[in-house]
Amino acid sequence: MTQTKIGKDVLDNLVSTDKITDGSVTTSNLNPSVFTDITGPQLSDTLDLSSKTLTFSTPQLTPQIPTAGQDENAFNIGLLGFKQAVSEGLTIFNLVDGVVDEFHDEGGVDTPENSNAAYDSSSDFYSNQSGPNPVPASTENTSYTSGTGDYTADSDTTAINVLVIAGGGGGATNQNSAGGGGGAGGRVFTPNLPVTGGGTYEYVVGAGGAAGAAPMVNVGVVGSNSTFAGTTTAVGGGYGAAGTGVAAGNGGSGGGGGARGTAGEGTAGQGNDGGGSGPGDDGKSGGGGGSGAVGAISPQNNYGGAGGAGTADTIADGSTSVTRAGGGGGGGASGPGGAGGSGGGGAGGTTTSSNATAGTVNTGGGGGGSGGNGSASGTAGAGGSGIVVVQKLTSLTINTSMTLISDTFTASATPSKARIVVFAELPDGTGDFTVSVTRDNSTYNAATLTDEGFQAGSSGIKIFSGSTPLTGTGSPQVALRWKIVGSSLTGNNKIHGVSLQWA
Repeated sequence: MTQTKIGKDVLDNLVSTDKITDGSVTTSNLNPSVFTDITGPQLSDTLDLSSKTLTFSTPQLTPQIPTAGQDENAFNIGLLGFKQAVSEGLTIFNLVDGVVDEFHDEGGVDTPENSNAAYDSSSDFYSNQSGPNPVPASTENTSYTSGTGDYTADSDTTAINVLVIAGGGGGATNQNSAGGGGGAGGRVFTPNLPVTGGGTYEYVVGAGGAAGAAPMVNVGVVGSNSTFAGTTTAVGGGYGAAGTGVAAGNGGSGGGGGARGTAGEGTAGQGNDGGGSGPGDDGKSGGGGGSGAVGAISPQNNYGGAGGAGTADTIADGSTSVTRAGGGGGGGASGPGGAGGSGGGGAGGTTTSSNATAGTVNTGGGGGGSGGNGSASGTAGAGGSGIVVVQKLTSLTINTSMTLISDTFTASATPSKARIVVFAELPDGTGDFTVSVTRDNSTYNAATLTDEGFQAGSSGIKIFSGSTPLTGTGSPQVALRWKIVGSSLTGNNKIHGVSLQWA
């Protein structure tokens, strides 16, 4: 049988699509390059993929959506939002996916879960410092006994009590009769004086006045004023007078009494009760005025009158009574000198055999006067120096822990990441604080704070930021809150505002 060979020319156009059974040609019958070599020009200008699903194992679209700088942009947005909130006086400044709370009031933070987080409405911040609280007087007082200097309030001090006593006046000497006692230094007590923590306040302690020089008829010297903070002034005690018609000087607690002379005069408006003794008859001597009472007129000729009593206080330790600012006793000519007033007043003397005593130092006591018998006279006493006593009255307490939690903010979709910016003064450092965010009001994810190296103006507010993934699975998924917790705190840490963003 004759064989017929089929050549290439016989196969050309022999198999056509209408001769291929549907479904009989599969991908296994085709060269793989048929799929991998498909290029754009081989595709139709319009492709209907509405019923298809495209899956990419790795991003295949060019250009891809950029991710670089997302955190930096979020930080900048939070910073600008805070600035806008401050300048506009806004408490809650809403962003599309975030919120800025400048703490202009307590609207976004005031929750029952907060602890040891005191709100300062004058400067718009929360801190771990609370008060004011009474301070035990037995451990919180300072006395200044000479010269000029500064009292520096502790950083947590809010108010003090201040006792200011001036120097007492010097007693008079009189060779021929009796000399008057010096008046006590002025006494001013100022309770509950407001101060600023860390502030300095100048004090001046007045010296006592010198005694009248023997043996001639000489008056004493007025005591020097004592002051505190440039506003509280106690006037120095008046000098003791000696001789007919010689008046005692004006003093905060009254001048010393004069022998047959004019009474000393208390200066009004100084908060002191004492005055000089009344004028004596011929040969009678008066005691100097005290802060609590006037000096006495001598009971008879040639005797010295007693000095006026001082005033008691318990400022030293809150319970122990101490009397200060007593007047000096008058001198006697041929009779005894007058007793010094309680509170440091010096006793009066007579002749050289019985000299007067000086007012007690740091009490403002007046010096005792001296008397003479015509041929000899005693020595008068100088006034006692003053004192300034400062008692810490109230202070703010530094709490060692602090918890601050925001109200709930609602997101439009379930976020997976949060970015937080904190505006604060943290003397204890970020190591003593934990910051976290929740998206379900239950699971809090911690964010590590980083000091961004910026400072907001001259107030010392620094800018800290951090981010964290959000993993809470509870419901609702769109309830976002931030939480700041401090522990082992020793300083006054202030949180001025928080910016929270989510995505």
